[in-house]
Amino acid sequence: MLRALFSILLVLFLVSGCIKEVPNPKYSGTNQKEVRMFIDEIVNELAPLEKELAATQYAAWDGGNDEDYKKAAELETLYRLKLSDREKFRKLSEYRKRNIKDSLLRREIEVLYLMFLENQLDKDIIEELVKRSNAIEKKFNTFRAKIDDKEVTMNDIKEILRTSKDRKLREKAYLAQKSIGKEIGKEIVELMNIRNYAATKVGFKDFYEYRLAIQDLDKNYVLGLFDNLVKLTEEPFKIVKKEIDDMVSANLGVKPDELMPWDYFDPFFQEAPEFGELNLDNYFKKLDLVKVSVDFYKGLGMDPTDILERSSLFEKPKKNPHAFEMSVDRTNDIRILCNLKNDYDWMTTLIHELGHALYDKYTSKDLPWLLRTPASSFTTEGIAQLFERAVSKDGFLKKYLGMSEEERAKFRYVFDKQLRFRQLVFLRWSAVMVNFEAQAYANPDQNLNKLWWDLVEKYQHIKRIPNRDEPDYAAKIHIATVPVYYHNYIIGELYGSQLLFAITGYINKKPSIRNVSVEEVNKIDFIDTPELGVYVKDKVFSPGASLDWKAFVKFSTGEELSPEYFAKQFF
Repeated sequence: MLRALFSILLVLFLVSGCIKEVPNPKYSGTNQKEVRMFIDEIVNELAPLEKELAATQYAAWDGGNDEDYKKAAELETLYRLKLSDREKFRKLSEYRKRNIKDSLLRREIEVLYLMFLENQLDKDIIEELVKRSNAIEKKFNTFRAKIDDKEVTMNDIKEILRTSKDRKLREKAYLAQKSIGKEIGKEIVELMNIRNYAATKVGFKDFYEYRLAIQDLDKNYVLGLFDNLVKLTEEPFKIVKKEIDDMVSANLGVKPDELMPWDYFDPFFQEAPEFGELNLDNYFKKLDLVKVSVDFYKGLGMDPTDILERSSLFEKPKKNPHAFEMSVDRTNDIRILCNLKNDYDWMTTLIHELGHALYDKYTSKDLPWLLRTPASSFTTEGIAQLFERAVSKDGFLKKYLGMSEEERAKFRYVFDKQLRFRQLVFLRWSAVMVNFEAQAYANPDQNLNKLWWDLVEKYQHIKRIPNRDEPDYAAKIHIATVPVYYHNYIIGELYGSQLLFAITGYINKKPSIRNVSVEEVNKIDFIDTPELGVYVKDKVFSPGASLDWKAFVKFSTGEELSPEYFAKQFF
């Protein structure tokens, strides 16, 4: 069934997301020097300001004080105001129509055009958007939930949901995580309305449609993709969900139909639970995660040492409780932020974030400043998720966890099964996020908590909490601070699988990606494989944003983006 699903979805990927303007022949003799000078003038203003803004934001999120947040808001406002200049946007729109022969210059125009498009707003709207989003972000970063009046971290809550059999404690932990919603739910609705107003001012129906266009995607394309994924995974997901429910209910000593949202592995049911045979966290308790990550990537011919030296890796007060990567200057100042704990989850997160960081590190610095970014958000997610998968491979288990062949043989089947479960569970969770944002921006003043739980029940088959009407949706940080982004994770998974087939073909000297078998792909375990690193650095990292995402995917894998390889690998 899932193979049929991805065959049907292939059609969707052959449809372009956004309509491109065709170069106008009457401009064929355009003066490229004029365009070059115009772009350089803008970049010379933006580059130092972006660097200062990024460094200030990082300081704020890394447990910073009120002054850090205030300065970050001021710098972001100034940055966005520079991109709001209507005369410069008019000239960029004109340059897009010209027949410019220099491919990099054409790409710079396109990238800069989208940056300006995002900010074609009045000064008062920009200031209001920045002020409100930064205020919410600060609350998120500094908020600490409480259980029985005791302050707890996100790691504490995750640990309870992973290990505790005390359902009362699980419920308290779950509701504690959701309690941030009460603090910011009203503010998020107000922010959604302002975002929508801003989107209509630049000619879009709502912010959802606007935000996708800036990513060179189309609303119908994205929602159509997820609708088909949901319809065609309904039966497979029912089977997986029943097995998870049976396992969870047996562990907690309740009937499957008595399970509540707090009985699952994490607060959003976005991850599949670990199967009882694994108990992987015990293997990671004495592991030096940072040392392992350095050794892992050096085995691929990439060195993250300088990145880690600049990064904040462990918990501290008022620090952002999640994880992210940031290129401060699009050159050498690249950092990640984590809250490391010695367990499987944080090992995969560290590998993931360093995947993003190494993408930025090895993007060619010979490229113009504007093009020193990933080709698309989903391509950097695809790389991060691809490397993250390595933690469950034989080579990693042998080298870093010291597992014997017998142990690895025992775990191999369970790992493969869990990875398939993870893909289905995460896909259905992503459908909640994608559809929630699409429908919420269509009407922010509806009962958003009802909408949230309607979608959770529909896509994840998790029952809602009776008689509860709290802004539980607001507990997901992406909705407030990284809006209209979640589709990138799923499209990134598709790209990651397709890229792995291409890498396998390169290593095994196959004439085409279509000559690569799943068995060959599964033998690639990423450990001490410098050929893999060479391919990724040359074909993925180095080009940066010099190509649009469709051309980039074909350049890096040999084919247009397709769900076929993801289906072959997992289903």
